[in-house]
Amino acid sequence: MPAKKDQSVLKRNLPPSSPSSPESSAKKPRRSQRINPVVQNEAKEERLVHTASPSRPAKDGATTPRSSSPPPFQDTQVASQVHFTQPDHTEEAKDIWGYLTPMNSGNGEVLTLSKRTSCSKKPDYNASTKKGTKKPSVGAGGYLIGRHAECDIVVETPVVSNRHCVIFKETSGAEPVAILEDLSSNGTCVNGTIVGRNHRRTLKTGDEISIAGAAIFVFRYPHHTTAGRFEEAYTMGQRLGSGHFATVHIATEKRTGTNYAVKIFRKPKAEEKSRLTGLHQEIAVLMSVSHPNVLCLKETFDQDDGVYLVLELASEGELFEYIIQQGKLSEEETRKVFAQLLQGLKYLHERNIVHRDIKPENILLCDKNLSVKLADFGLAKIIGEDSFTTSLCGTPSYVAPEILENHKNRKYSKAVDVWSLGVVLYICLCGFPPFSDELYSEDFQYNLSQQIKLGLFEYPMPYWSNISDEALDLIDRMLTVNPDERITVQRALEHPWTQKRRMAPPGITESTESLDGAFNAMGFSKRKVERERTLLSNAVKNSRKKPDQEKPVVVKEVETPSEEAKANSSISTPAATTAFMEIGGKGVYAYVRRLYSYGCRLDISPDMAFIFVLGWLGMRLHICSECEKAAEPHISILLYTLFLAKRVTLNMGVLSALVDQLNPVTQRLAQQSTPVLVFGGIFAFCVITTVLNIIQQLLFVDSNKPPVVFHIFPFFGSTINYGIDPYKFFFACQEKYGDTFTFILLGRKMTVYLGPKGNDFIFNGKLSQVCAEEAYTHLTTPVFGTDVVYDCPNHKLMDQKRFMKFGLTSETFRAYVPLIIEEVETYLKNSPLFSARKGPVDLLAVIPELTIFTASRTLQGKEIRKGFTGEVAGLYHDLDAGFTPMNFMFPWFPFPQNKRRDAAQRKMAQTYMDIITKRRAAAARGKQPEEKDMIWNLMNQKYKDGTVVPDKEIAHMMIALLMAGQHTSMATMTWILLHLASRPDVVQDLYEEQLRIFGKDLEPLTYESLGELTLHNYVIKETLRIHPPLHSIMRKVKSPMRVPNTHWVIPDNHYLMAAPGVSAIDGKYFKNPTAYDPYRWAGEKVTIEEEEEKFDFGYGLVSKGTSSPYLPFGAGRHRCIGEQFANVQLGTLLAMFVRLLKMNLPDGQKEPAPPDYASLIAMPQRPATMIYEWRKPEKK
Repeated sequence: MPAKKDQSVLKRNLPPSSPSSPESSAKKPRRSQRINPVVQNEAKEERLVHTASPSRPAKDGATTPRSSSPPPFQDTQVASQVHFTQPDHTEEAKDIWGYLTPMNSGNGEVLTLSKRTSCSKKPDYNASTKKGTKKPSVGAGGYLIGRHAECDIVVETPVVSNRHCVIFKETSGAEPVAILEDLSSNGTCVNGTIVGRNHRRTLKTGDEISIAGAAIFVFRYPHHTTAGRFEEAYTMGQRLGSGHFATVHIATEKRTGTNYAVKIFRKPKAEEKSRLTGLHQEIAVLMSVSHPNVLCLKETFDQDDGVYLVLELASEGELFEYIIQQGKLSEEETRKVFAQLLQGLKYLHERNIVHRDIKPENILLCDKNLSVKLADFGLAKIIGEDSFTTSLCGTPSYVAPEILENHKNRKYSKAVDVWSLGVVLYICLCGFPPFSDELYSEDFQYNLSQQIKLGLFEYPMPYWSNISDEALDLIDRMLTVNPDERITVQRALEHPWTQKRRMAPPGITESTESLDGAFNAMGFSKRKVERERTLLSNAVKNSRKKPDQEKPVVVKEVETPSEEAKANSSISTPAATTAFMEIGGKGVYAYVRRLYSYGCRLDISPDMAFIFVLGWLGMRLHICSECEKAAEPHISILLYTLFLAKRVTLNMGVLSALVDQLNPVTQRLAQQSTPVLVFGGIFAFCVITTVLNIIQQLLFVDSNKPPVVFHIFPFFGSTINYGIDPYKFFFACQEKYGDTFTFILLGRKMTVYLGPKGNDFIFNGKLSQVCAEEAYTHLTTPVFGTDVVYDCPNHKLMDQKRFMKFGLTSETFRAYVPLIIEEVETYLKNSPLFSARKGPVDLLAVIPELTIFTASRTLQGKEIRKGFTGEVAGLYHDLDAGFTPMNFMFPWFPFPQNKRRDAAQRKMAQTYMDIITKRRAAAARGKQPEEKDMIWNLMNQKYKDGTVVPDKEIAHMMIALLMAGQHTSMATMTWILLHLASRPDVVQDLYEEQLRIFGKDLEPLTYESLGELTLHNYVIKETLRIHPPLHSIMRKVKSPMRVPNTHWVIPDNHYLMAAPGVSAIDGKYFKNPTAYDPYRWAGEKVTIEEEEEKFDFGYGLVSKGTSSPYLPFGAGRHRCIGEQFANVQLGTLLAMFVRLLKMNLPDGQKEPAPPDYASLIAMPQRPATMIYEWRKPEKK
């Protein structure tokens, strides 16, 4: 067998070795181990002279001894030989900590790695550089290797990244070590082992470094490796601040006398190792950057007592402190600051570094001339830098909308920094943030998160009266919600405001991007009417300087107020933290503060205002969180009523006289019994809340939300009207309010969006915006059981749907048809209800049993079907009683039907558990089940994370599988037979259709032949059009959603409701829509599903589009996966009933019974009687 060709970069030009060569039979050592014997002896003598330094930790935690004088080595190629230089006794004086020797020709000479004065000398990055000309060294603490001209070693090969890796020194204990950090995903190898992007490797002498196979270098330490601990190089000064993970001190370098800031991070505990790993990654990035507007990291020390970061000292403190002292910046000062910030941010973005935490606290001032530097980028995300700040209650309002999206795969781009910088620009020009809970009011009911997600901000007067239009235009472009449309850093640098030039007036032929300018030219202004805002300078102490400080340095220590300060504080004089809670935070205090201030502004006495604040708090304790926002306007109404009463008619004398007149009444009340007082209190409460509810709807209409259906009683709202007849209610509201409106259903706000556009809006909503699980779990969990369907995360639900696809294939459908036929024939021939040749039968007693038997035999197998008797139909009837509107609000209330529901659920689950236990015991003995049914399938399934499906979840999924199919088939089949009974002519046409297709002897049905029964399919479609299984489909709103083509925004405390059945019986889409006419489908033009887009949500392709007015099974992610099975089951049942029976309604009845909407599944009202007659007289 021929020897493998060596693929190494160094060996590809060598001639092949002779097979007989002794060298070829032995494993060739690594280059650093191939040592010239003579030189090796010299190295041994040298090691006897120099004392060996302590051993250094390797990457895997082991220690690797290193001599003070590493030996040189010999390679087989003369061109690639590396001869280590003789000891240079000036190495220590030059602060040399390593050498990098190129092994390829054309990669320059040996690079000496020495300590740099990176925090004092900076190259000019604004100067242009000719192509092919190397820029000056980056000047950072580390040495870069890559394709970019700024790198210390430039490798001009396409496979090499612009910034491929960085090598820097770190002092570990008392010994300097070299760290290689991989910045590329193209491959950086040390001794043939890949390091991996964002991973580090501690280097040893002789380590071979491969740069994507395009260049190879060998690293070695100097002969003298003395270093020392942090205390030996720096003198620790006063403490500047402290936080949860670190403290900040001033440190003076002993050798130069230069002052620095040192952050000392405590060593993490065992469970916090990931924090240290992240810190290492960020240190490597900081070591690879150097820019006049980016704070410099000079060096690091990794010692037993912590990690020391020596940073450039910004003597003038934070920009935040400057804003506090000045109130705000002038436009000229702001322009000067932002020109620097944009240059620094451009530098970072060009190197694919995203700051993620830009705010005034992380922008440092270096001198009185407003020279600024970006600081702490990336560290806040890793080490919790927010623990250093006292602003905005530790929760800054600078994050971009995309960061707030609740999605596991969300990704941050460079645009998040532009948004944050836009917020800082806004604050600098006016002195307060654009987004704040301070803005929340009855007319603007959006909290901080909602304001950011929707981009809701304004320029209130008089704060913005003197700010140029160019500044406002730049802020608008930076605070654009869509990150793809947000202005870039480069465009911001070229913006007229940054360049200090006026914007050109919009021309007639310009695009709609100039529409804002056109409106300004016509006299419309972005500046809003006068609104009072709280300035940062009024909310925070103007100075936090300590007496012994000479310079206003950065102090990021969270102050704890003394007991005396707490005692002297009042609600009208907030401290720094409480003020920032109002500006950018959340909590009850903001509401109390706002109510109290509102009362005082209305000239109500502080005592009276305080009483109503306490009243509001009492209401808050008794009212559900969804009603909290509705309760606050009520308090405001009461305050305003007091104000009018005080200003118009009342004075203290009149009040005193009124109290005197009421004394007899109060005395009589005091004499009443407790039950009377309780009843009177409840009655008074109901009257007051009803009156307030009516006043709120008439006088306090929120134009930013969909209209609310008028209702008298709070909490109950429109529940009764909706519960009696949902479709009648929907059409009445549609005529009055349009397709979109909100109504109250047992205390919950249901926003309805009717029509195909509404169906698309709801069914195809993003998971970050709508949630089916939160809408239905309180209904389905008591019936199905825990940890299945809507009682589990969406990704788990998608897995469960995927498991169910086992029984929903064309092959299984083909096998199901004869099984259903057998069940129908057996049931009809053996049931006493059909013992006569002709007679009445209650379909509500027959169809539930028949659908359960056929579904259990097909979907769940022969063994399950054997255990199902008529008793099971009763259990499922009890389970079905759990799907009531009352259980939408009170699913666990001990109603009698709920007790029966729970007992039925436990019994059904135990039935399945017994079967599963029996099968597992049989499998342990090597016995296989009779057939591979759904239980067998689920017992052998795993979730995508590798978890085996527990037996309890299998049992609950089996209940859900049968219940879901039973609901659809039971309701639809009952309506089919009732409508056919009212139309004997259609029954006859169906029978004749079978005769034409199957002949006079009526050959057996098959899966393929069901598709040929055109009129049969029309009957099923027409029934589903008039009687869809669900008249209402709900989703819980998780984040605010704007209604398309309107200014309405649906808040996140609402529920969305779709009603596909409304469009199915709307005259816009169907002629004579309420008439039962199966023949309409022969010529009806309705959007066909096959023409719409299909999408795989994790359990197979389903229709994503919702443009059709006919959607009986929903659409999108949560579309019913059993739709095809339902069509097979319904088609087979219908064909068998038509073959065997003639159908009519009882004498005197012309139409089927009306629907009963007591359950979410609309069944016909009792009695649902049909007159049957056997087609073959030989029956019994």
